[in-house]
Amino acid sequence: MSNAKSKPAAQRAKPWWRKRRNRNRVWAGLFVSLVFVLVGLFAWLATLWSGKPWIRVPMLYLIGFFFIFVLGGLTGVMLALVLGDSVARGAGDERGLGIAGALDEQFRNLGLRAASVVNLGINGARTSTVQRVIAASNARSVIRAADVIVLSVGGNDLYGDSRARLLAGLAPALQQHRTLRRVEQIVSTMHGLNPGARIYVLGLYNPYRRSGLGQALDRQVNLWDAHLIARFAASRHLTVVRICDLLNGDDRISSLDRFHPGSRGYELIAERIVSSL
Repeated sequence: MSNAKSKPAAQRAKPWWRKRRNRNRVWAGLFVSLVFVLVGLFAWLATLWSGKPWIRVPMLYLIGFFFIFVLGGLTGVMLALVLGDSVARGAGDERGLGIAGALDEQFRNLGLRAASVVNLGINGARTSTVQRVIAASNARSVIRAADVIVLSVGGNDLYGDSRARLLAGLAPALQQHRTLRRVEQIVSTMHGLNPGARIYVLGLYNPYRRSGLGQALDRQVNLWDAHLIARFAASRHLTVVRICDLLNGDDRISSLDRFHPGSRGYELIAERIVSSL
């Protein structure tokens, strides 16, 4: 696990692709699969070349398949899943893209052809909401196929209503511990469904920075992010992405509700996620 903002090099786990044994296995698998792919592609092209194909609708579909097949092999295909609360949903984005749309733009700028960026975010979602979502069969199918999973959850458990805010104010450590345990259960479930997926857990931000509660909430946001980082420090396929520093400026908060990230804020979050891929 690595903190996407900064982490001393000595604390970073050595990436799996830098280990010689793992690289050899990957290259061996690629060469074996490449042989079968090339044989099949050659057979298809030879059949078209030696025959007399009719350029009709079925043949156009076949040619389109060849094009997408080759393009996908050259550029790579990535499936990303965004899951969680209103930040995951993209609430407040003036362009209506949210994290999912911003990630899709980032992937395309990098030359990656994103097969899909699936958004399962729900406004007001808490950890219990996300647990119900990932229990559904269709969500589990997406999780199993995803290369990247972005999870934003926890804020509503801590501050979503008056009762949660009261508990967070009276016993902040206890409330954060209980919420963190449920986040860990969600991550464990997703990891069990797809051990190879790269999971990015977003930290919190302070939408009340300009109010009298700003300083106190800043401390709680920092404590929550620190607890997230500590809890998942041993997770090789999970990265905690801090976002509080990205949303400091007024131009990064939504002009629609003055609460959620705005378009620029979501862009910066997506850039930080992609920079740690």
